[in-house]
Amino acid sequence: MTGLYIFLGILAFFVFIFTLKIKVILIMPSPDDVSLTVKICGIPIRILPSKEKKVKLSRYSKKEMEKRRLAEIEKARKKAKKKEEKKRKKEEKKRKEKEKLEKLRKEGKLPPDDKKKEKPYDPTAITLVDNINAATAAIGKFFVRFGRRFR
Repeated sequence: MTGLYIFLGILAFFVFIFTLKIKVILIMPSPDDVSLTVKICGIPIRILPSKEKKVKLSRYSKKEMEKRRLAEIEKARKKAKKKEEKKRKKEEKKRKEKEKLEKLRKEGKLPPDDKKKEKPYDPTAITLVDNINAATAAIGKFFVRFGRRFR
């Protein structure tokens, strides 16, 4: 019985949708002025131009403007405080990590730190740019040869 009710409900929905009278009205009295209205079952819905918002003068009173300004200042202060707290926590974490490493070095569990040794510059080393240039040249040659054979 429940299945019958669901079927009848879906059927009624589709019958309602297909029997709706929908009209689209486009009015262009001049090239600059366009009006678009959709009527569904006789109820007009204006699409273009949208309704103009009414200006509430109470929003622009001295008291309200001061209130918004103070709220913005408070928001900026909270954001700066949060950023500072995050920075402080990050520095604290780095400091604890350093202390932990130093403690392990003193106990002899880690080798002493010889300050990062930089690798000497090797002019013969292949860089990413060289690899990209070589790849584009190879692909270019392939397509030139392939194009000749394809003809």
